[in-house]
Amino acid sequence: MSVKVKVVDESSSGAVVAESVFIFPSQAISVRELIRTRVIQEVQKLNEDADSTEARTGLVRQGGGNAQQRPVDPEIQCSIALEAFSSSGFFLFVNQEQMTSLDQTVLVTPNTKVSFVRLVALVGG
Repeated sequence: MSVKVKVVDESSSGAVVAESVFIFPSQAISVRELIRTRVIQEVQKLNEDADSTEARTGLVRQGGGNAQQRPVDPEIQCSIALEAFSSSGFFLFVNQEQMTSLDQTVLVTPNTKVSFVRLVALVGG
């Protein structure tokens, strides 16, 4: 049974940068699958609508400013996002509990709060 869940992107100060609804394949999923599902759906949106601001504010990064970008590869973007999670490039919270392992299992429902917190490098350090 698939589940629709609201996902928010937050800055390190707690400000909400973006909100989206993602459809997850089941209620019990691993952190790895949560990230992969989000990235795959972002890539689909980005590839369908190159002007989509929503897709560009998420985990997917499309390089360059060329107006004729090639379609974004979801597997490459998944690898980048999973590596970023593993190297603390962003934090993931589910119902205000920080996820620390890609293999953790979480239960998602329509009322679950999922937050991605992107870290910003300090200038000069």
